[in-house]
Amino acid sequence: MKLDRKKVLIGILAFIIPILIILGVTITLEIISHGTHFKNGENYLLADMASQYNSLYNYIHNVLVGNDSIFYSFSKGLGGNMASTFGYYLASPFNILYMFVSKVDTPLMTYIILLIKFGLCSFFMNIFLSYKYKPKFTNLIFSVSYALMGFTTVYYFNNMWFDVIYMAPLVMLGINKLIDNNKPVFYIITLALAIMFNFYMAYMLCIFVVIYFLYELFCKYKFKDFKEYKRIILGFILSSLIAGGIAAFILLPSIINLSHVMRFELDKTLLNINAEQIYKTFLNNVFSKTYIGTHNTTSVLGRNRPVIYVSLFCFSLAFLYFFNKKIKTREKILSLVVIIFMTLSLVIPHLQLFWQAFSFPNGYISRFSYLFTFFIIYIASKCFYNDDKIKLRHYIILLLLYIFISYKVSKIYLVFLGNSDIILSCIFVTLYFIMHFIYIRINKKWIVGIIILITVLAELTINYVDTLVTVKSLKVVNSYSMFYKEACNNLNSIDDSFYRMDGNYYYSYLDSYTCSTHGFTTALSTNDGDLYRFFKRHGGSLTYTTLIYDLNKLPIFDSILGIKYINSKEVLEDPLYNYKDKFRITKYNSFKKIYENKYVYLYENPYTLSLGYLIDNNKDLYKSYKGANSFENINKFVSMISGINDKVLKPINKEYLPDGTYKFNINTDSDKLYLTVDYDVAINWSVYETVYINDEYVTSLDSENVGTVVLDNKYKNSEITMRLDNSNAKKIDKTNMYYLDEEVFNKVYNKLKKYQLENVSVKGNKVSGDIKVDKDSVMFLSIPYDKGWRAYVDGKRVKVNKIAGDFTGIKLDKGKHHIRLVYYSEGLFMGIIISIASLTLLIVYIIKNNYKRIFSK
Repeated sequence: MKLDRKKVLIGILAFIIPILIILGVTITLEIISHGTHFKNGENYLLADMASQYNSLYNYIHNVLVGNDSIFYSFSKGLGGNMASTFGYYLASPFNILYMFVSKVDTPLMTYIILLIKFGLCSFFMNIFLSYKYKPKFTNLIFSVSYALMGFTTVYYFNNMWFDVIYMAPLVMLGINKLIDNNKPVFYIITLALAIMFNFYMAYMLCIFVVIYFLYELFCKYKFKDFKEYKRIILGFILSSLIAGGIAAFILLPSIINLSHVMRFELDKTLLNINAEQIYKTFLNNVFSKTYIGTHNTTSVLGRNRPVIYVSLFCFSLAFLYFFNKKIKTREKILSLVVIIFMTLSLVIPHLQLFWQAFSFPNGYISRFSYLFTFFIIYIASKCFYNDDKIKLRHYIILLLLYIFISYKVSKIYLVFLGNSDIILSCIFVTLYFIMHFIYIRINKKWIVGIIILITVLAELTINYVDTLVTVKSLKVVNSYSMFYKEACNNLNSIDDSFYRMDGNYYYSYLDSYTCSTHGFTTALSTNDGDLYRFFKRHGGSLTYTTLIYDLNKLPIFDSILGIKYINSKEVLEDPLYNYKDKFRITKYNSFKKIYENKYVYLYENPYTLSLGYLIDNNKDLYKSYKGANSFENINKFVSMISGINDKVLKPINKEYLPDGTYKFNINTDSDKLYLTVDYDVAINWSVYETVYINDEYVTSLDSENVGTVVLDNKYKNSEITMRLDNSNAKKIDKTNMYYLDEEVFNKVYNKLKKYQLENVSVKGNKVSGDIKVDKDSVMFLSIPYDKGWRAYVDGKRVKVNKIAGDFTGIKLDKGKHHIRLVYYSEGLFMGIIISIASLTLLIVYIIKNNYKRIFSK
């Protein structure tokens, strides 16, 4: 087969041009900032890339080198199923590259992978265009526009989305091969890969796949061709099912896991809509997003602000498309229907819900808008390659209309849009109209084509720089490399036993993933719903997607849940915890140096319990419970597992007054007082309530300090008045005060520590240990209950029970036992069977088809 040099050259250029533009901007900013901009890739750790993904890439590094499990992680809360976390965050094939670098170089590898993905967006778009129009240098105009569209340049830090974005053109190409040549294999493989790479973004892709399939089908065949419709539609349905089936080994466990993920009740006010609102939303948040530089980090979290910028050349051609006489009227009508539907999806919340799996995301709205951009580029390329001499008046009318709308938009105050952006955009649109007018009227089109390409690349570069305007001065508040070098290398290896550690977060809410420790604080959209509800019921601090460790305020929970070490940015003045100056394992004495640098203060909990311990075998263990407030829930929980009925947390008498103030009679000598505050989940980080005692400010309540609030007891044997100050909140009785009864606390601890799981070994998805049982009992494991666990006692499989509301329990007979637990994500084996069956069908089809082709010659 002869190599087409022109095709190869265009493909290489398509891949490297976006990379060169990004590198050029990076190097320029590096020079301007005197070598502080790039900082080993850290200044590109923006938003969720810094707070989530970078830490998760350390986890996938551990998986790849065999130090962690792909199925389960004890860094996720108290332990959690990783199926949907892997399927959404970590299934990119490029993540295998992390195993070849040190964890301290994770940001640099993330940046390199991101560059590759930008290149693939352009490269695969060029393959799609080459199928449609044959290999041409002008294809680079559209392929690079796809790679550097607003969606990718704004959301570059959501780099796990890119795997579906770069696969989308190949999936559409597969649809064309299916319709044009009755060849479904390419479509099946590309769609299956897209689903495997990121099931969430692929969900939106699958919706668009149906739209694109019907669009291409109706464009090619007339409505009377019923037999062709029937044949092609049947082939499309079967091919789509096989593609989904091949991806089932990832898809099915992820979906099952997602059914247990915390979901919040929909705010129905978001669905309120009227005609005037649609118009304003379109003008304010859709059309206004087509200008150069309209997207930067001040707006990425805003609702109803889709990211749809594409090169203004493509945008201009999309309008001219409808005046191109070489394009059939039927096709124009179909294109208009698709554009209208996609546009309405951007402004009507009900349609947005449909595209986004019937759940409004927490920021980064309209995540399907990259598909809208793809379609705009596609019809723009149709207009460009259907060489029609569009009349001059059409250019003039469209330009005047664009300038008029731009004037209207400029009158609307938007923090992400300036008049200079609008003026510059109008200049580019004018230039593009002039260039296109000349291009279709001269013979040597390649000259103007190159000028257009250069102009488009210049525009895309300007927009990319504008998009990164805040990144130029971005300071990495918590340096990843500093944190990893100074803390992680020590925190993840304190002693040889299994232990949990938590405390202040340093780099992000996923420090446990960053340092490969077993913590509790977790910020993931895939957090387990049962654990989330348990934590809230018992006074924990949490936000929309984050569980924040603060139960060190309640030592009884630290003990029960096995929090052995607490790290802090500051000295803890709590007599229950001992500062760790020296360690049993001498090679880790470097913590003394960290203490001297005041980077980490590390404490050991002397009251910690093992991962498993015996509790009484009573019927109440298998029942749910509900107290009057979170502290009463804790009392019920402690009583349930210890069999001690005396309350470990004792209430302080209160009186609630009509003006919203409280009177408390402090009749305890305890050093600490605890408040429990009923609250709604705080999605933002702002202070929303303050606590005053005797008219003196005490503390502020926000998402990191709410639920359970600890106070120094300066009011022993006295009466105090307390008020919660929030002018926007309705005054209701929502606060109670308790103190820890240390005598009961010690009684509970001493009873539970008597029979504990010893020689605990945790390796990925496997847990083992030994325990002595003096009578028939239940072993409580501080592991959230999950159907994926399989338990073996002395080699014999036993039932895993859900006990104490949300935890794992195993019934044991009297004697010495070796315990082993193994975890596999629910639905994994069924998914593997479906994948093997679907792949077998595909292979049989390929063999059968090739057999016919070979022997028919």
